[in-house]
Amino acid sequence: PVLLDRADFADLVVRPDVADVEIDRNGSRPISLSNRRAVGSPEQVVAAIRHVTTGNYLKMIRDYEAQPINPEFTSFRKRLQIMTNLYANAVTRVTEAKNQEYLDFQARRLVEMAGHIVMSYLLIIDATRDTEDQFRKSAEVYLNYGEVEVRRHAAFIKTFDVENVDVYKVV
Repeated sequence: PVLLDRADFADLVVRPDVADVEIDRNGSRPISLSNRRAVGSPEQVVAAIRHVTTGNYLKMIRDYEAQPINPEFTSFRKRLQIMTNLYANAVTRVTEAKNQEYLDFQARRLVEMAGHIVMSYLLIIDATRDTEDQFRKSAEVYLNYGEVEVRRHAAFIKTFDVENVDVYKVV
């Protein structure tokens, strides 16, 4: 598998002008398929949700989980493993419902959960490589933020009744 570095995944999660990514023919670097999308547009979520439902993001997360890290980040990894389990359970709950409308409703939450986990791993991996201790604080701060967001989305998905999707429709 091709692992993205922090800057590459930041394009997927943070930059509003990148809607989808594929690996170039050499397999070396992600390339943008589209750069004309609005901030947080539904098209971005649609482009990313297929990587959630196919398990691509979970595979990527598991690859990052297997990366060697500085022993001082062991507690961070344990928190990320819990976050990953919450994410995997949320994906299972949504996809097992076999309800496209429900999947569409929860898609943004699932994509954001994956993004927070991946960004946290990338920062920890950077902090492990960093000899000047420039990334440790960023990794810890982002992990704290991402953990709350992942737990929030996981709780919403876990307690949401599929039958209530209609309540959220705008008429």
